[in-house]
Amino acid sequence: MFKDFCSDEHEVINVIENVHYNLLNIVGQKGDSDYDVILLQGPGPYAIESAISSLIPHESRILLIVNGTNAERLIQITKIHDIEIMVLRFAINTAPNLQIISGILVENPEITHIALVHSEPDTGIVNPVDEIGQLSKVFRKTFLLDAIYSFGGIPLDIKESNIDILISTSGICLEGVPGLSFVIAKQSILNQQPQKPKTLSLDLISQYREQKERGLFRFTPPVQLLMAFSEALSELKREGGVTVRTRRYYQNNRILVKGMKNLGFEPLTSEQNSGYFISVFRVPSKSFFNLEEFISEMYCRGFVLERPASGGNSLLRIASIGQIYPEDIQEFLNEVEDIVNRVTMFNIDLSLRSEDNNLSKGLRLIHRRKRKSGIKEY
Repeated sequence: MFKDFCSDEHEVINVIENVHYNLLNIVGQKGDSDYDVILLQGPGPYAIESAISSLIPHESRILLIVNGTNAERLIQITKIHDIEIMVLRFAINTAPNLQIISGILVENPEITHIALVHSEPDTGIVNPVDEIGQLSKVFRKTFLLDAIYSFGGIPLDIKESNIDILISTSGICLEGVPGLSFVIAKQSILNQQPQKPKTLSLDLISQYREQKERGLFRFTPPVQLLMAFSEALSELKREGGVTVRTRRYYQNNRILVKGMKNLGFEPLTSEQNSGYFISVFRVPSKSFFNLEEFISEMYCRGFVLERPASGGNSLLRIASIGQIYPEDIQEFLNEVEDIVNRVTMFNIDLSLRSEDNNLSKGLRLIHRRKRKSGIKEY
């Protein structure tokens, strides 16, 4: 982050090539692959819109499987680009019904694509990629997967899962700095006769050709983010790869869910349908339990929490990914238990903390953050 680079120097080109190689390796592609990677500036939604507007012909019809807010975003993007869709909705904490999907595909042969969000952050649900990928193969549909909240956290073989287009980002389970996204797609799709671009900066085919021919971005890339992303992928490799990271995330999540249930926070999604990246809990149904004040108190104790986009004041979202380990989860649970016990026993209004108490906890927050980030104090 503290070194400057020219965006077209050899070191940067080599980093782009290395990132391409590592991303393909994560999805089970080595050597000569049927797939290729396109890097993009911007967060995950940029890459999703770029892929949909560039790789899906205007005359297509997409079956959108929807059970969360990220899938709702796919609806917005397809409507903006005037692509015909069929929306199949399921409850937000319920896995899609494969029999219903199969029936829809039988009754609607004009469907050309299937689009799915692998993991929905507002519920923690993980959708059945392999099974829906198999349906796409049987019915000869192009399968697009939004893997923003799962990539690098679940072992995935893109070819075995029959995924044609996959979109994700440098952050979340890859533990990189946010701000970069990417598309992994079959070369047969990338090399098809291009349609007239609908955008300039999100024209994925032009970006693909530039990276293929010159190893560069079309426009000035965020070079420092690229370097950080390359390092994040190296850290994943040093950790032992996706399988080992998955094991750590799973262990974190099991400790978290068990501890939160013991403290009166019930999971929104069943264990059968939930993943181990993000867990969403129903807050205790006590009239004096104020979620906003609870989140504020936990922030002062060094833990950043948030509500899902949907759910109002009844749901709490907690991630167990990133550089987090079981001892961190246990420390978190100890703080939650302390707050819950005080509120339950004394009906305390958390907003009435003294300024001195806030100050001391704020200093503890700063200390913890410095320790987590590896900053040494002298």
